[in-house]
Amino acid sequence: MTDPHYILEYMSENDLRYFQVANNFNRDVVSSFNDRSLEEGIDKMRKFLSKNTGFHRIKLYSSNDLRANGVPKQEPQVFEVSITGKEFDPPKEESPISGYGVNPSYPSAGGIIGVEQYLNKHEENATLREKIKGLELEIQYLRDQHNREIERLRSDHETALKAAKDSNQMFSQGLGMLMQRMGVGE
Repeated sequence: MTDPHYILEYMSENDLRYFQVANNFNRDVVSSFNDRSLEEGIDKMRKFLSKNTGFHRIKLYSSNDLRANGVPKQEPQVFEVSITGKEFDPPKEESPISGYGVNPSYPSAGGIIGVEQYLNKHEENATLREKIKGLELEIQYLRDQHNREIERLRSDHETALKAAKDSNQMFSQGLGMLMQRMGVGE
């Protein structure tokens, strides 16, 4: 994940004033291709980054040339960012431990979850979803294979049953002919 401050710095260094922001489902949330100065583009991006949270994909462009269908002609510079909403807050002054009560700003209190831990859980969640999808596909494959095996066994059974009926019929015909020759069957 990219730091939001780095994105703003990269925009100013490379004169990338136009941008699109997509959410974690890759759907465009903000699209900004109006004529503006570089400072205005950076300010608009800073406002977006400071007022939103979550995972976003930011696509930066140096020109606002669009095709007829509204898609930019230029290939973007893409960044993925995780915004907590506190990147642009002024740093808080740490108060000394007074010994009275529990101060939730200390990690020992258990009130803080680090970004790394949050991102690791997100990655773990994604890998578990991939495993689930793989297992669902394997289940579907095994079901299809099982259905094919049942059909094959059913057709084999019908063939064997038909052959048994034919042999039974031939036996009864042979027995009938034998009894007729002996004069018993009349």
